[in-house]
Amino acid sequence: MTSIRFRRAWKVQGHSVEELLFKALGGVWGSWLGLILIVIVLIAPFHVALFSIGGVSGGPALLSLCPDSQPKSPLDTMRKGYDENKDLERQREEQRINDEALDAARAEQAKARTGVMQIEKKIKKGEKALDSKVCMS
Repeated sequence: MTSIRFRRAWKVQGHSVEELLFKALGGVWGSWLGLILIVIVLIAPFHVALFSIGGVSGGPALLSLCPDSQPKSPLDTMRKGYDENKDLERQREEQRINDEALDAARAEQAKARTGVMQIEKKIKKGEKALDSKVCMS
């Protein structure tokens, strides 16, 4: 649309197309063709919704073009953002609690492993002592 208006204003002011640095391949006719195609593409979904093939025509099909997931107003958008922020904070707090519990469990496992390793060392020392006593007798 802007190229059509520009070309019209350019012509009214007495300029020629030769003065333009860039000349579109289709010229003004190409701009008109593009505008008509865009209008057809924009009308097509409404036509399909109103006069659907093999389906019910009218209201419910038309509502499918306007999903309800779009925000109704800027205030609604701000509310959703605030709610999402609260949800995000809650999730972070839950994650922090889970991480602390996991760290505590890992610390307990490390303590248990250390205890087992100490017992194994004592057992090995005891076996060596027993072996040396058996060998001496």
